Amino acid sequence: MQVLEGAFDGFRDGVLFANESGEIHLANDALLQKLGYQPDDLSESLIFTVNPHLTLLSWKKLWKNIQSGESLVEDIEYMHSEGALVPVKTTTRYQEIGGSTWAMINIEFLLDSQRYLHLLRATAETGNICSWELDLTRQELLLIGELKDLLGLPYEQNTFPIKEVKAAFADHISFEDIKKVQGLAGKLIGEGESFETIVLFNHADDGFERLHISAKAFRTDNFTSKLYGTISRAFKADSNTEEESYLSQFSLDHVSDLVFWVKNDGTISYVNQSTCDRLGYTRKELLELKTSQITTGLENSNRDIFWDKLRAKKHIEGKFNLRTKSGEVVTVLSSNNYLLYEGVEYNCAFSKDITAQEQENDQLKLTQFSIEHSHEMILWVQYNGTVFYANEAFRKKTKYDKEDIPQLNILSILENDELSGLKVDNWARLKELREFEMEAELWSKDDRPMPIYCTFNHIQYGTKAFICIYMRDWSRKKKRDVQLFLAQNALDSARDMIFWIDENLKIAYKNEAARSKLGYRKGELKGEDITKIYPGINLEKILAKESAEQFETEFRSKSGKAIPVEISISPAHFKGNRYSCMIVRDIQERKKNQQQLVERKRKIEELSLKLKDENVLLREEIYSNYNFNNIITKNKNYRNVLGQIAQVADSNATVLIQGETGTGKELLARAIYSLSDREDRPFIKVNCAALPENLIESELFGHEKGAFTGAVQQKKGRFELADKGTIFLDEIGELPLDLQAKLLRVLQEGEFERLGGTNTLTVDVRIVAATNRNLEEMVEKGTFREDLFYRLNVFPIANPPLRERKEDIPLLIKHFTQKYGKRMGKKIDKISQADIAELEKYDFPGNIRELENMVERAMILAKDGMLNLKASFDLVRESHRKGKDKKGFLSFEEMQKEHILEALKKCNMRVTGPKGAARLLELNDRTLMSKMRKLGIKREDYL
Repeated sequence: MQVLEGAFDGFRDGVLFANESGEIHLANDALLQKLGYQPDDLSESLIFTVNPHLTLLSWKKLWKNIQSGESLVEDIEYMHSEGALVPVKTTTRYQEIGGSTWAMINIEFLLDSQRYLHLLRATAETGNICSWELDLTRQELLLIGELKDLLGLPYEQNTFPIKEVKAAFADHISFEDIKKVQGLAGKLIGEGESFETIVLFNHADDGFERLHISAKAFRTDNFTSKLYGTISRAFKADSNTEEESYLSQFSLDHVSDLVFWVKNDGTISYVNQSTCDRLGYTRKELLELKTSQITTGLENSNRDIFWDKLRAKKHIEGKFNLRTKSGEVVTVLSSNNYLLYEGVEYNCAFSKDITAQEQENDQLKLTQFSIEHSHEMILWVQYNGTVFYANEAFRKKTKYDKEDIPQLNILSILENDELSGLKVDNWARLKELREFEMEAELWSKDDRPMPIYCTFNHIQYGTKAFICIYMRDWSRKKKRDVQLFLAQNALDSARDMIFWIDENLKIAYKNEAARSKLGYRKGELKGEDITKIYPGINLEKILAKESAEQFETEFRSKSGKAIPVEISISPAHFKGNRYSCMIVRDIQERKKNQQQLVERKRKIEELSLKLKDENVLLREEIYSNYNFNNIITKNKNYRNVLGQIAQVADSNATVLIQGETGTGKELLARAIYSLSDREDRPFIKVNCAALPENLIESELFGHEKGAFTGAVQQKKGRFELADKGTIFLDEIGELPLDLQAKLLRVLQEGEFERLGGTNTLTVDVRIVAATNRNLEEMVEKGTFREDLFYRLNVFPIANPPLRERKEDIPLLIKHFTQKYGKRMGKKIDKISQADIAELEKYDFPGNIRELENMVERAMILAKDGMLNLKASFDLVRESHRKGKDKKGFLSFEEMQKEHILEALKKCNMRVTGPKGAARLLELNDRTLMSKMRKLGIKREDYL
């Protein structure tokens, strides 16, 4: 109501708001002044205070009438504060404001309005003028003068509804003139000040007459309540000549172009009404100005040059900038015509306002510039896939020239499974969706893939349809994603409890170990105060510390159990916020171990000699240089294999890796181990083909002292050593049938007995098996147990041979070159691409192992930094040729035998030791000796 009070205080008439009970809640200044009241006198008074004619019953009746939508108009008297009655005319309406209902009463004081009426009559009678006043609140027009006769309105009536007057004017004034007056009136109501204009009045049978309309606004507190002004007769055309002259003048005045008549000294002789309206001047104001005052760039010197050119050519067109009265710049396209009238030079200029067009052109240029120089790659593509446009960012990142763009097809440079469904006949999907997004690979001119994120938009331009594609280079994002993934996995797989706490000591992050060790469910600790699990925390010390610190304390589990821990806490700052990283290690076992240290030390010394062999074995496995990073590939099928590895690694499922010899099955097994949560536990490798049949059971399951001749002490088997870890059973197809049943029991129950023992041992071992044999055929032949096969074949992985991933050959050659270059102290700078291409044609029956041996041999033959692949490969082909000449095609075992004999010759017939053939072949000494026995290689074969 306070806002309304401020709005109505500027009204000449009185305004009063009362509620259904008759209580007055608002009375404006005009009402208070006319009735002699102070601002607070009527606050919360009843309506009967100012209207003595009302009773409670009549007020209720009045309320019902106005509630139905009626407006009640009455001529009555209101009570002055001194008791006098004041004649008024009231208009009462029903209003809903802010959820409340009100009776709004407009009070016209008849003494004042009659006085003003006499004033308007007096004005209308002088100079043949019609005077008028428009009440915006009542939508009524007060009209005094003879114009009422011209419009056919009752002369004795002074006030008319605005709709009635508008209908009367419509019979005599064109629609365009009415629309023009309405526009000027709307602007006047909003901005105040005044306006003048001329309209053509049609007397039907008596010709036309020009009427001059002037108007001003009555405003208080930036609110227009009334308009008032005059209407005068400007010109009447009685004869045809005069009418034609007038119509010509009228046409100039009302043409949409801006028309100027300008003399050569810059003075303005004529402007039309459109010029006045657009520049915001009256005609009188413009005729007092010179062109230099409203036109930029037409100072005296420029004006002289312009007139010389106009005299010579008689007609000039050009763009000019005009200034409006408010300072706005208006751009016009002007047609300037040289005229000589009664010895005076004139420029008759017809100017078209092109400001909006120029702004659109500027916006179009800016849009084109923005697209061309955008940091994002932008393509416009036709629906046949042809690239119509590519911006600078695309050309720069893909190294395509502008001339290359029309020859490109989007389906040949973008690679995505989803995109294959968007070929020429299937773009309807995009038309339906209008927009979709996806990740893809963009191939550059030099055949380099770039990970990108695309947004496809359907654009309809007239009758043509285009696809606008925004591409964002995601190379950095992909690297960050990998880093974040690895970091998150590292945190979640850590055995220590890890917390991030904010400056309010709230837990922002905790890893899986923290949740499980403290007995909480997922999500329970996030956002909780650290004191919930660390009640003894020194808050001031933590917040004041700016360097890393390590100490021992106690945590509380969910059940309330005290857990001794060791904390390493480090401060960190991120985006203006302070965090603390707490790495918490459970030291319960350490404390217990400290108490039992003496006893444990004695036992360790006692067992140290017994476990010497086992420790050597474990150390070999722990420090093995095979890991997931040694797997090198860009082959899509092999990437899928690595994807399977990543999927199965986190589980405890048994994995069966099948593939030819030399394809790197052990690398895949170690990758599974490295990515699993058993990474910090043992990885035990067993080559089932390399172990003698009489020792394989003892090797796998261990034996008791005296179990057989030579069993002088107890020995743990490989399964026992692999407890809580992973065991890799290589060449599982070579396992004897009688041991397959015992292995099946371990798989099913996790139980076995040592050879010669009676105690059942339980182990938790993750089994990864590998074979180059077809186990299904072996099952059919009865050489491999069917139930064991199904137990092993829970998650099969097929490891493709090198001949199916030949694009990896260059990468592997580079890798092996670096590997043996370090060993041999040789630096290789050049690798012949022709040699690589020749190797890519070779099928590599020995797979990656054969390629590695070939590269090692090429390193030995390398000179002057050039890898001699050709010479190495020629030796292989010569060996194959001789073998074929002598024996035909060699079997795999024959080829292995020849390879081992060749290695022995290189090592001066040494089998073991640092310079032995086992080291050259990268095999365990015992493994090589076992293979030699299996292949029938005797000392006389190589000595």
